[in-house]
Amino acid sequence: MTVVVAAFVLAPISAGHAADGRAIVLNGSASGAQHCESCHGLTGQGIPANGYPRLAGLDADYLVHQLNSFADGSRASSMMSPVAKGLSPEDRRAVADYYARQSPPQVTDQAADSPEAATRGRALATVGMGAKGLPACNQCHGPNGEGVGDAFPRLAGQS
Repeated sequence: MTVVVAAFVLAPISAGHAADGRAIVLNGSASGAQHCESCHGLTGQGIPANGYPRLAGLDADYLVHQLNSFADGSRASSMMSPVAKGLSPEDRRAVADYYARQSPPQVTDQAADSPEAATRGRALATVGMGAKGLPACNQCHGPNGEGVGDAFPRLAGQS
């Protein structure tokens, strides 16, 4: 009984120290990691013109995996690796959960550079490129690019 009481007494203390994803996105982490919103936006809309991807609505486990990969060096990025390394595992989870809860943007058709580019893109999405061993994008990312779990992120709405 004493152990149960101690657990109830300590639970609010540890819950009060949980990482706050929105605060990290806005202000960075207590350990000095840069804030996320300057590149990915408060609601995760990204800045396509600068090459910063949209994170809103992506699967939280997928985002955690990417942050962990930047942190452990298995995925290299001169911008993201120092940020991810500056986040604790709890911070990474909190940021991922925060961005996963944000609504992805409405998907609109974008004009292709040319009719030929549109035809090539459609073929890659629906058929793939067997000669190069590339499966159709839709095979893994879903018929509308909506993403499938933590392994295949949403492509719809990305630049």
